[in-house]
Amino acid sequence: MLEHYLLEAPWLVMALLVVCGILGCGYLRKSGKDLAGVTVLGAGLLLAGLLFAVARFNTTTREALAEQGARLIAAAATGDSATVDTLVSANVSVMVLGSPYRTDKQQLLNFVTQDMLGRFKVREQSSSLRGAAIDGLNVARTQHKVRVVPEFTGFPNGSVWVLHWRQSSGGQWQVVQLEAQHIEGVGAGMRF
Repeated sequence: MLEHYLLEAPWLVMALLVVCGILGCGYLRKSGKDLAGVTVLGAGLLLAGLLFAVARFNTTTREALAEQGARLIAAAATGDSATVDTLVSANVSVMVLGSPYRTDKQQLLNFVTQDMLGRFKVREQSSSLRGAAIDGLNVARTQHKVRVVPEFTGFPNGSVWVLHWRQSSGGQWQVVQLEAQHIEGVGAGMRF
């Protein structure tokens, strides 16, 4: 939580620092301590600026995984199996609407290369992060809302995916499970 409010979304803490500086300045100036008031205001502004700089130039694990997840989704949607290959584990599994989807890494890569450039070709795609969590030592997950416009329909379709990540001993994060929680127009038990 501290990492989130200091490094990922520091705006609230920055606003509090500025407000405290303004209030401290007002109180000290009323007490006749103008220099101390200006100093407190300057300190609040300086700390808010420093926090912004630290947050801007630091990437948390959750932020890095969110970016990698967006890269994986974009690569899959555009048929870029080379990028997908680097981001998924050798023993990746796929779950679709709560059911295991019988596939291995090579079948997944073939699907990306053949089907995503063929029958499921995408005209446009976008994704947004819905959440990211570090679940334990070297284990994390990200949830993404995905929107695609397939060539064959021209209509937007949405889905929600959870990417389960594991960090290798070499420090590389890879997806060990792709989980489709929701796909518009696809009910439980349907195959594609």
